[in-house]
Amino acid sequence: MEPLVVACIAGAVFLAGFVQGVLGFGFGLVAMGLIPLLIGVKAAVPLVAVFAGSVNLVLLLRFRGNLDARAAAPLLGGAVLGIPIGVWLLRSLDPSVLMLALGLIVAGYVANAVRQGGQVHELGARWGAVLGLAAGVLGGAFSTGGPPAVVWVSSKPWEPAQLRVTLLSVFVLTSAVQLSLFAFSGMLTREGLTVNAMALPAAGLGSFLGARTGDRVNPDQFKRMMLGALGVVALTFVARGIRGL
Repeated sequence: MEPLVVACIAGAVFLAGFVQGVLGFGFGLVAMGLIPLLIGVKAAVPLVAVFAGSVNLVLLLRFRGNLDARAAAPLLGGAVLGIPIGVWLLRSLDPSVLMLALGLIVAGYVANAVRQGGQVHELGARWGAVLGLAAGVLGGAFSTGGPPAVVWVSSKPWEPAQLRVTLLSVFVLTSAVQLSLFAFSGMLTREGLTVNAMALPAAGLGSFLGARTGDRVNPDQFKRMMLGALGVVALTFVARGIRGL
């Protein structure tokens, strides 16, 4: 791979790591918005999965004291079931319809939250399992499982640290299962892992600076930032889905 391409990948994962550090999600969305422009989608997904797994694991270790495993269980359980489906979709199907449907669902959620002044009804365990399943499917297929998980956790009356660590636990679990399946199917290559090793410090630096920034944000502002980011994600998914049809 050309040195300039590797440098551009490092810049992309630095930005993705910063967003992830601030909000607790967004690494896959930012990275998958940029890196496929350089090397294509099929090559980008395993590459981003390794970066995301490494960054999210480090952030999870930092915030682990705020994790309530029992509260997060519905989301985690659903994600485990969804990941193999997502990997199969990546290998087998056109993702455009799925991306469009997700974008419309997330856009509807954000519009409803804005209509209610940023306040939404708390979603229960069943919704956690359903949205966890969706997060697993999207995480396995595109390394972009954040939006469904964010929809669920942002409805909870939790502090930012618990919101972030719950999302991080889902992402680390997704990455572990996803990378195991990628390795088994031969989608991880020596060249890709070499690029991961070269650009990983940039991702780590971005996540560190993002986490420091996120620590200074108050809870109400943090939730508004999450809703704003979800709105951007929804529009991006709708545009990608329409473009791919």
